[in-house]
Amino acid sequence: MAELSEEVKQLREKLHFLEQLAIMGKLILCAAHELKSHLDEIEDFLSVVQNKENDPAARERNLTEAMKELDKMSRTVRSLLSNANSFK
Repeated sequence: MAELSEEVKQLREKLHFLEQLAIMGKLILCAAHELKSHLDEIEDFLSVVQNKENDPAARERNLTEAMKELDKMSRTVRSLLSNANSFK
C-alpha cells in the first residue's frame, strides 16, 4: 500500500511539472507572437524610410514609430525576464 501511495505522489508531481511546462509553452508562444508583431511593424516603418522619395518629415515619423515598437519589444522582454525570475 505504501508503494502505491508513493507512486501516486510521484505521478502527481510529474503531472504538476508537465502542467507547468504546458503553461510556459503557451507563454512562450504568446511572447513570440507579440514580438513578431512588433518586428513586422518595425520592418514596415523602416521600409518606408528606405524609400528615397519620402520627405524628411515622413522619414522622421516612421523612425519615431519604429522606435516606439522597439520600446514595446523591450518592455515585453523585461516583463518576461521578470516573470521568469519569479519561477526560480
